[in-house]
Amino acid sequence: MIVRIAAEQDFPGFLGLAAQVEHWFGPMVEDPGFHHHLHNNIRRSTALVAVSSDPGLLGGLFFGADHPGAVASGARAFYERLGFTPAEAADPGPEGGSRQVYRLAVI
Repeated sequence: MIVRIAAEQDFPGFLGLAAQVEHWFGPMVEDPGFHHHLHNNIRRSTALVAVSSDPGLLGGLFFGADHPGAVASGARAFYERLGFTPAEAADPGPEGGSRQVYRLAVI
């Protein structure tokens, strides 16, 4: 497996990956805001993909607080629905995107 900066030709693969996780993180594949944000991250070289010798992407990364769906969907909403609360900000990810620590109170 190789992790590299995403290129425009990876856009359809990103949509394929997004389709596989929409049931957890909410609609993305048909969302124009998601498309816009993905294209911007690809152009800025802030989107990463994991690839192998087989065709297709194994994984991709670019979510952050600046994502247009970060409040209503995405990983942040997913963890908040499970009872996690946002805590301190974390160092940026390897792609330069924002990250945040989430905590779950155990009673």
